Amino acid sequence: MLHPDNEADQLLTAASHALRSYQYHNASPELAEGIADDIDAYLARFEEHPLLPMTAEQVQSALVDMGSIIRGDEGEVPWKRLRILLDHGFAVVRFPVMAQGSRTSVSITHKGMQFMDHAVFDSERSRSQN
Repeated sequence: MLHPDNEADQLLTAASHALRSYQYHNASPELAEGIADDIDAYLARFEEHPLLPMTAEQVQSALVDMGSIIRGDEGEVPWKRLRILLDHGFAVVRFPVMAQGSRTSVSITHKGMQFMDHAVFDSERSRSQN
C-alpha cells in the first residue's frame, strides 16, 4: 500500500480502473474528467499555500467568465481572471483539442459546474426572500 489514507487508496484504485478501461478502448472522457477532478480536489487540500476565499466581486466575475467559457468564448476571459478559475479548480486547460487556430481549449470542471449551480441557487433563494 502506497498511502495509509483510505481516500487516497480509493482515488488511486479509481484511476487505475479508468486507465485499464482505456487500455481496452473505452473512450469516455467523462470518466477521466470525474476522476481527475476528484484527485485534484484531494491534492488541493494538502497545498502549502491555501487559496483565500473569493470576494463577492470575484464570484460575479467568475460566473461571467465561466459563461464565456461554456459558450466557447474563452478568449474573452482576461488571463488574470482565468488564473482565478484555474487556481480554484473551476476550469482546466484541455490539450489536445481540434479547434480552429489552436490545439488547446479551456473547459469548466465538475467543481466549476457545482460552483455555478450553487451561486444560481443562492441568488434565486435571496430573490424569493425579498
